[in-house]
Amino acid sequence: MPAAAERFLSEGKGRGLQTRKDLQIGELLFTCPAYTHVLTVNERGNHCEHCFTRKEALAKCGRCKLAFYCNVTCQKADWPMHKLECSSLSKFGQNWNPSETVRLVARILVKQKMHPEKTPSEELLAVDEFESHLDKLDNEKRELIESDIAALHHFYSKHLDFPDQATLIELFAKVNCNGFTIEDEELSHLGSAIFPRLGLQCNVQMYYCPNSYLFSSSELIFSECLLAVMILYTSIRSSLILLHSKE
Repeated sequence: MPAAAERFLSEGKGRGLQTRKDLQIGELLFTCPAYTHVLTVNERGNHCEHCFTRKEALAKCGRCKLAFYCNVTCQKADWPMHKLECSSLSKFGQNWNPSETVRLVARILVKQKMHPEKTPSEELLAVDEFESHLDKLDNEKRELIESDIAALHHFYSKHLDFPDQATLIELFAKVNCNGFTIEDEELSHLGSAIFPRLGLQCNVQMYYCPNSYLFSSSELIFSECLLAVMILYTSIRSSLILLHSKE
């Protein structure tokens, strides 16, 4: 994390991110890699599953025929996550329909098993530190979470060791509170992701910008493409937006 930013706790208001110095317009405060992400099913075949690059003639997974990649490098990098879904996609076909929240939770469980230590994306805030607001869940939201948990067991039981029900309820609540949707420059939905560093009470809008950099008090670099974030506020000290073309 650059020395320009630090985490702080405001009594009665929660956690936040603040700068340690005055910033110049266009200065990068910090980068935020995704902890995990999923491409929406409707964009399969149009975008690479791993880096979200949009291109024609993507290579497809030889097993399920339903996941597409730029090249072998992206396919190998995505395999630890895609193998969660590959055999299930082949088995269920058109009946394979877990929500993006379910898919994110499945990937979080795998990531936590693969990397029990903090990942680089958790430098400021770990996934385990996410707020769940369980005390604010009404019956309808609890029923939706329980439905998602049932789908998680149904579609992912072959590759996952599940924690107890209470832990799953809390994890789904955390994802619901802290997940981000990803949109392209035309505001079309591309997928969902977890960015732990942005759990510090940042009010943001997220965009996938393949041909430009959007600098503000935060910049997200997501795999090989850019996910740019416009910070509407991070703290009372900084709120900067400046757009530059990618060279």
